[in-house]
Amino acid sequence: MFYSAVVAAAGLSSRMKAFKPLLPLADGTVIGAVITTLKRAGVDDIVVVTGYKADEMAVHLEKHEVRIVENKLYAESEMFDSIKLGLISISDDCEAVFITTGDVPLMKLESLKALQKQQTNIVRPVYQGKGGHPVLISKKHLPQLLNYSGDKGLKGAILSLDEPMIDLEVDDPGVIMNLNTPEEFAQARIYEQENLQEEDLPENVPSYEEILTLWDLYKTPSNVRQHMLVVEKVAAELAAELATAGKILDHKLICAAALLHDLCRTERDHEMAAGEVLRKLGYTDLAHLVESHNDGSWDDDIDEAGVLYLADKQVLGSQRVTIEERFAASYARCKTELAKQKHGLRFKQAEKLHELYEQLVSIQYY
Repeated sequence: MFYSAVVAAAGLSSRMKAFKPLLPLADGTVIGAVITTLKRAGVDDIVVVTGYKADEMAVHLEKHEVRIVENKLYAESEMFDSIKLGLISISDDCEAVFITTGDVPLMKLESLKALQKQQTNIVRPVYQGKGGHPVLISKKHLPQLLNYSGDKGLKGAILSLDEPMIDLEVDDPGVIMNLNTPEEFAQARIYEQENLQEEDLPENVPSYEEILTLWDLYKTPSNVRQHMLVVEKVAAELAAELATAGKILDHKLICAAALLHDLCRTERDHEMAAGEVLRKLGYTDLAHLVESHNDGSWDDDIDEAGVLYLADKQVLGSQRVTIEERFAASYARCKTELAKQKHGLRFKQAEKLHELYEQLVSIQYY
């Protein structure tokens, strides 16, 4: 069967406070993850409807070999208006079409294949009783969908059809994971990390399960673990902002380093101690980031180590604070003049790095 797909990705991403489609996820971007799963399910024709930041999206989507339809009225129209534009543009060869949004990137391939196996004309995945994406609809219903003029969006249009929609229960929380807020994005990253298949794990990054094991093995105190979890969240947000501007870094490497940078916090020279542990395990790149999270130099660009450094300097205990607040607290612990001098240098480096970060996120790399 010839399948098409319409992916609505025209919105403003106002609640996320960052451009959702280009946030880093699954070794790429949010929109890239959606497209990749659809292609793996054998979808031959994918139409992505853009709107906000359409030019950036067009450049990014070139490598994904999809067709683009721009909703120029995205700011004053609804998501279903974008879906209609996409449906008008799908291939004439289409026999059934997947309809989804660009912010549900973690749906499993197995869920799409299960939808394809159903002998029905309208079906959607359901997880624990909650309807999700994508919806799979036979081509014969498209004219009626396009003629729908009510105010209930896609759901109202589907309910107006002369055939009921079938709910297919799937063991896949990804079908209901809409990434609308920074909190939901953080939860999605954790879910993605925990559900990586063994063959998909990058060789230079331990799994989340392995990180938890290392915490236990090296008796990392609970308050330090909480600190690293917050640093990981801040680092992910910084990396996401850079990615929105087009500066793509190794997101998994950054997050793993954030979750391990204080692994040996109770030891002397804890950065080097943790680095040695990670090198022995074969995580050379990760060891480098951990070893440099208190010292480093970044003049005109930021790498993964710079993101970790900046994130760590914005967390006091388990609270996100300003750089000034973070260093004011640590200065009080400096007992010698040498310690105070080193502290001053680190403070200046953090301020300089933060200024560089703000410059970079204001640049559009695409």
